[in-house]
Amino acid sequence: MKSFVKAMAVAAVAVATVLSFAQAGSSLTRDQVKQDLRQVEAAGYDPSRSGQTSYPADIQAAESRVSRQPRVAPEWCNTRL
Repeated sequence: MKSFVKAMAVAAVAVATVLSFAQAGSSLTRDQVKQDLRQVEAAGYDPSRSGQTSYPADIQAAESRVSRQPRVAPEWCNTRL
């Protein structure tokens, strides 16, 4: 019985290790996601106002308005977009 418990503990640690790296390959940084949220909020999206039924339409409308705006380089970027 003790060997079964040890085997389960080892398996749990192995699974937890694998799952902790599940999103390591994401192409966006946390700062980029925060910047995207600031942009859609500036375009009129209010997360506190959106209901479960209006969420997709609200965020898509704000993203559409953002995409029509001229692009501005982030302040840390030295190149023009």
